[in-house]
Amino acid sequence: PWLNGLGENPAVRAMFVAHLQLALNDTMEKAA
Repeated sequence: PWLNGLGENPAVRAMFVAHLQLALNDTMEKAA
């Protein structure tokens, strides 16, 4: 599947990780 190729792409992976960190940060601020 196309998801497999995405995981192997460093640029896409970096964007995905950055998005996760932003979402986590947002959640933490709302929970605080």
